[in-house]
Amino acid sequence: MEKITKAFLADRIAAGATHKDLVGITGLGRRQVYDLLAHHGLSYGRRGAARKLPPLAEIVRRIEAGEHPRDIAAESGVTTSAVHVAVKKKGLSVADIREGRHLKRTRRPGRCGFPDYVFGLRPGHGLGGSK
Repeated sequence: MEKITKAFLADRIAAGATHKDLVGITGLGRRQVYDLLAHHGLSYGRRGAARKLPPLAEIVRRIEAGEHPRDIAAESGVTTSAVHVAVKKKGLSVADIREGRHLKRTRRPGRCGFPDYVFGLRPGHGLGGSK
C-alpha cells in the first residue's frame, strides 16, 4: 500500500470528500482516518465558508448601542452563544457591557502575572505589598 500524504488528503477534502468517502478511498478504518487527519492537522468537520465574528471592540460597541447578541450572531452566521463565548473569553459578559461595568476593572493583573486577589500581598514579600 502506498503512503497517504497530506497533499492527497487535503485535495480530497477540498473536493468535498466526507469522512465516509475518505474511509472508502483510503481503505482504512474510521478511527485510522480520524487519526491520520489529526496527525496532518486537517479538518474533517464542518463544511462551508469560514464563519467569523467581528472584532471584540466592534461587538462591545454594538452591544453598548443596544443591539442584541442574537442580531450580531445572525449577521455573522454563528449562534448567539458564540457571541457570548467570545465576550466571556475576554473576561466580560453581555450584562456587564450593557450596564457599563466593563469600563472599570476591579481585578487588575498584579505583579508577576498573578492577579492581586489570588493571595494577600504582605510587606516584605517582594510582590508589591506596602512596606
